[in-house]
Amino acid sequence: MQQIVSKDQLQKFIQAYLLQIKEMTAKHTSIERGLLFPEYLSYCFHVKGYISKTYGVAIEFVEPTGEWEADDWKIDIQEVNERIENVVLPLIPGGKNGFFEINGENNVIEDLNLITDTFFTKYKDVIKTLSKGTNLLGKDIEWFVRVKGGDVKLVDIGIACRVDDKDILKKVKFLWIIGTNSAEFFSENVAKQHATQDVQRYLTRLIPKIPISLLMESIEYYYQLVRKKEIMEEDVLKFLLNHPFMLSLDIEQLFYKPKLSEKYVPD
Repeated sequence: MQQIVSKDQLQKFIQAYLLQIKEMTAKHTSIERGLLFPEYLSYCFHVKGYISKTYGVAIEFVEPTGEWEADDWKIDIQEVNERIENVVLPLIPGGKNGFFEINGENNVIEDLNLITDTFFTKYKDVIKTLSKGTNLLGKDIEWFVRVKGGDVKLVDIGIACRVDDKDILKKVKFLWIIGTNSAEFFSENVAKQHATQDVQRYLTRLIPKIPISLLMESIEYYYQLVRKKEIMEEDVLKFLLNHPFMLSLDIEQLFYKPKLSEKYVPD
């Protein structure tokens, strides 16, 4: 029988995830972070972790607790008996359908409003007038997300439904639902890998914003550079300094290596 992740292990997993994000975004000011990343990567948060004894684990960034530099993180972990999705997302009795069924790794659902037909019917005039996001409507909904395997991250998701004639609204800043509670998954290395992927996902979105003329000019210059019979290391470094977008966008720092004043021959 597999060992279920402990509260202490999940706390260390979350801390490793946060530390990796902090290291990768350290060079950005608070203003830059706000422009580049969603809120959960730009501020300290109250983080709640849920371990289901039945199925799955969830990590939710609930609300900001301060500026990123303050390092004012709050982490709470609790164990629950229900299936994990039923703990962190609304469940509508009597429904038959769902919005998303996940059965793979590294899925991301972002910038959507998930609205049931009963809620939309009641408030459609308000929604059509005020909602500036993308609305996904569902009929006869019972659940919003089911993770049969793998994991999914919900980022900036709005949820609206009616249960027993009561309106239920939930704004998800960041919710990571993982389809296993096995201790084997929750290593610090896995946490760091996911943090790296999450930061890189937003940085790579900057590439299409680079003017095509600048890209073509840079590629042509690079092509000429690498075709030289004798190429100096300083020339390559100078090129990268002048064209930093040719490097990985998550590099932490770039140091220029000056030309040596005399010839050194290795032993």
